[in-house]
Amino acid sequence: MVLLIVYEIRSIYYKFSQFDVVNVSVAAESDADDDASAEWETMRKAPKFAKESFEADFRRCGRLISPRIINGEPARPHAYPWLVSLREFDKLYLYDHFCSGSLITRYHVLTAAHCLSKFKSANGLLVLAGLHIRNDLSAYAKRNTYKVRKLIVHEDYKQSTSENDIALIVLARPVELSENVSLVCLPFDLVNKTGSVARSNLTFVGWGMDEHQRAALELKKTTMNILDAETSDKCSNYVNERNRERIYCAMSARNNSNVCSGDSGGSLSQPLNDQWTIYGLASYVSAFRVLNDTRIFCDPSYPAFFTRISAYIDWIRAHYYFS
Repeated sequence: MVLLIVYEIRSIYYKFSQFDVVNVSVAAESDADDDASAEWETMRKAPKFAKESFEADFRRCGRLISPRIINGEPARPHAYPWLVSLREFDKLYLYDHFCSGSLITRYHVLTAAHCLSKFKSANGLLVLAGLHIRNDLSAYAKRNTYKVRKLIVHEDYKQSTSENDIALIVLARPVELSENVSLVCLPFDLVNKTGSVARSNLTFVGWGMDEHQRAALELKKTTMNILDAETSDKCSNYVNERNRERIYCAMSARNNSNVCSGDSGGSLSQPLNDQWTIYGLASYVSAFRVLNDTRIFCDPSYPAFFTRISAYIDWIRAHYYFS
């Protein structure tokens, strides 16, 4: 008998934060934060200027300065510099990684809506950029830790069906772009009908559970292929009819890996014209199946499901400038 359970893949936070909590202080506010506040006010009062600034970010995305995942292989350090780690914090502690996100402008992180469902405000959430080792607490990591000004969850997000599982995080100050921190491109070509996503050899990266049900210490990657959510039996049984055109169903190219707990919000991406472009956000996956009384977690023989970014370009552009 096979029992299959589908779940959102954020749950690593609750599993690991109990013993992976690290007693650290958040870096003190600096003159840079004052400058950022001034820039924010300028943009807020001049939406046209803000929009032009972010459009400029879009034009310099995806170009790398230097050339969790079940059974995934380690990624080359900082090869995917747009990926960020989301952390909860309070006055005493910085908690472990629970979700990922992707930098699309110097101020904006794209992630899954279900990653933010427990937050009633931006207080208590930090974004760590430029990481490779999940528990890196070096001075470099602290310099690349960002407070959050605003959370924007899709107004029609439905947790019960994972519809519209997309959100934006607005940072309190702009990220400092470098070899280890940069932006990923949005799939404007799909919206403009000038291109199409290749169905094979997309890359997913994350710090989620490994095959031993442990959080990955270093960033891992896996190669995935997109399946037809309508005709594939493995996909159609787990895709809400209303959500079919807004989701990607994908499986490991070699049937040896899958996304898992802690990979939520991570990017399914691929180079397009020498620019890395994000096509999907990790949304949900089969939690485990029971086969002959044995639990098989995040089974590679079952697909993972990703929010289709191209279906939300208008929503993103309506929210990325300051209002």
